[in-house]
Amino acid sequence: MNQQTYTVQSLNEGKIETLTYGKRTFESAIRKEAVQECIFLSKIGLAGDEQAYEHHGGEDKALCLYPYDYYPYWSDILKNFSQTALFGENITVKGLTEENAHIGDMFTYGEAVIQVSEPRNPCYKLAAKYEVPDMVVG
Repeated sequence: MNQQTYTVQSLNEGKIETLTYGKRTFESAIRKEAVQECIFLSKIGLAGDEQAYEHHGGEDKALCLYPYDYYPYWSDILKNFSQTALFGENITVKGLTEENAHIGDMFTYGEAVIQVSEPRNPCYKLAAKYEVPDMVVG
């Protein structure tokens, strides 16, 4: 069995809020912040984390992960750039990219066992937040 270790840059949670970016106003918990304390992960997500969109969260989408490895690429492209939860992810991790993570792979984090279930498609809220209209292709 292959045992690889990756570094968690941040564990992030957010609350639903009304946001306005440009001409769009919507409900979202995309502005997640890093938490330092231990946090419970259930089958449906992190305790204290919220999702405004019904297709985020749940047993097959309890967490969203994004590789910190790609942050430098986005730093010169995106307005409102953030070093934490750039794409509203719950886990920002170093070294774990799509090249070495596959559907069905399992990872441990603390006492939790996390399984990769599917890739996440970006939504219009990211394009609005970062003022890049063609960021999300329909």
